[in-house]
Formats: sequence, structure tokens, C-alpha cells
Amino acid sequence: LFWPGEEAKARASLRTTLSYLRKLMCPDGVLDPLPRQANGLGLSEEIPVWFDFREFQTLVQRGKSLEGSNPARAMECFRSAVRLYRGPFLENVYEDWALDLREQAELAYEHGLRFLASASLAGQSWAQAYEFAARGLRRDPLSQPFCEMAMQALIGLQRPHDALQAFEQCRVLLHQELDMEPSIEMIRYREIAKLSV
Repeated sequence: LFWPGEEAKARASLRTTLSYLRKLMCPDGVLDPLPRQANGLGLSEEIPVWFDFREFQTLVQRGKSLEGSNPARAMECFRSAVRLYRGPFLENVYEDWALDLREQAELAYEHGLRFLASASLAGQSWAQAYEFAARGLRRDPLSQPFCEMAMQALIGLQRPHDALQAFEQCRVLLHQELDMEPSIEMIRYREIAKLSV
């Protein structure tokens, strides 16, 4: 797959690459980081591996399990998970397994942002709530819950003009893309923002 063409040249390229990887992973040569196994090459269990996607999944699961019993600890888990998220998982890979993992990761990211924004609003941490809601809106500009939370946070920050602007942006997108009207909550926050102007 990596070196199409003549098999002899592909094997030579593979050997060169493996040699290069071995030197990078274990420059002192104390152990073989890529030992041969019955079904091919594998990664030595003695090599410490940190995989951001696995860590992200672990943090999200831990956060979900703590939502009801320890919201403060759940916030820490979701905050760490959100920091790890850098965009769609394997964005240009269209294998079924990659598509499934990508969708799971995006839903988990959205769940984390929603929990963080909601908990921040409950604690009247307006700036933090706005940050998480705005991230959610960047991911999905048509999300009415994120728009509602962003508007509520902006009102809390004494920025009613920005809340009205957020409402209008979301209203226009909803109309253009989905032919939908804003939610009752969005309209309620618009009226509160108008009263604050």
C-alpha cells in the first residue's frame, strides 16, 4: 500500500523505514521497539504509548460517569477532554470504522461542551460559559442549545448587543439552512437582551 510497484523495491523501502523507526524509537538499541510476531510486526509492550484519542475517550467516559455524583470532577474531566480535541478524528479517512469513531468523537466533544457550558452558566461563570458555548457554535452554527447558552452568557457578561447579534446570526442560518424559526428560549433571551440595551 505504501510502496506500490515492484515487490522487491517495496520490501527494501519497508526495511529502510523500519530501521529508521527503530533508531528514532530506541536510539540506544537496548530493545527492539518493533519485534517480529507470528502475524507480522508489532509494537513492543515495553514502549510507553500515549494516544490522544484513547485519552479523550477515557476522559469523556469518566466525565459522564461523574455528572450526577460529582459535577465538579466531571467538569475537570470534560475540560481536559475538550483541550485534547483538535478536530475530526482521521478527517480524510472514509473507512467505516473511521467514520464511526469520528462520529462518536464529535458527539462526545459536543456532550462535553454542552455540560461545561451548562455547568458554567449554573455557577454564573459567564465568560467560561460563553467560551464553551461559542466553541459549540463553531462546531455546529445551527445548534440552538449552544446559541441559547451563548446568549445567556453574553447577557450575564453585560453584553446585550452581542447577545442580539448572536441571535440574529443563528436566526438567519436556521432560516437559510433549515427553514426553521428560532426556539422559544432563543426568543426569550433576545427579549431579555433588548430590555438590557
